[in-house]
Amino acid sequence: MRRLVVGLIATLLALLATTSVNAATNPDQLFTRSIKALESGAHDDAIGSLELLADQGVTHPDVSFNRGTAYLYRAMSNNAQPGDLGQAAAGFEEALLLRPSDDGAERALEGTRKEIARRRARAGGEPVVVNPKLGRAAVNLLSADAWAIAAAASSLLLALGLGLRRFSTIASRQLAGSIMAGMSCLMLALFAGGAGLREYYDSTSTPATVVVPNARTMDEAGAPLTLREGDTEFSSAPEGARVDIVERQGRRVRIEWGSLSAWVAGSQLRELKRPGG
Repeated sequence: MRRLVVGLIATLLALLATTSVNAATNPDQLFTRSIKALESGAHDDAIGSLELLADQGVTHPDVSFNRGTAYLYRAMSNNAQPGDLGQAAAGFEEALLLRPSDDGAERALEGTRKEIARRRARAGGEPVVVNPKLGRAAVNLLSADAWAIAAAASSLLLALGLGLRRFSTIASRQLAGSIMAGMSCLMLALFAGGAGLREYYDSTSTPATVVVPNARTMDEAGAPLTLREGDTEFSSAPEGARVDIVERQGRRVRIEWGSLSAWVAGSQLRELKRPGG
């Protein structure tokens, strides 16, 4: 009888422990807990819950934004950790990738980068400004779906223009159809090309943010590499810089940073999630 009672107690404790673990890792409860932690100023607890959500593969702009906010609050507190501002920038950057119309995330990202630049200047560091690669910057103006929708709309206008030119018996409508067809053809080429380039970049690179004070740049052999942008030379990518990972080699990755290319340690970056990623 005693063994039976002990066995029942052990089973009950195991069930309670399992329930506790499940509750602690439930995405909805984790997100709610992170909000309460943020509101109470418990930045470490908020970060812990939000990072656990990230580990579970939860992808949502609100999660990313709140993670950026938690890191930013900690960066401005007495418990700041190296890389907090980079992590904040990564959270806001990811929120914008997932929800491009998020003005709050855009303002927060801009403010975070200004704070990084201010602290860098206070420490005697030179500002590092790298112009975005023109082609990548252009196609990133729209999502892959937006490019595809625009291309489809252009094809419909092209069909309408060709129909007016071919079947209308009124000269003015034929002229309008010819003009519409010509313009739609150019638009179709532009939007279809943009969709193709966006798909190519999305499939061959991964967006990331530097989350250490300085990510040392290397050449393929692992030797220090000095980069040059205009009249400025530098040997590291600063905290908060937005880069794209284009190649992996063990623990190192090759990044494109604007028009520049270099190898850095993968641990110095945080990869960003994209819609559907």
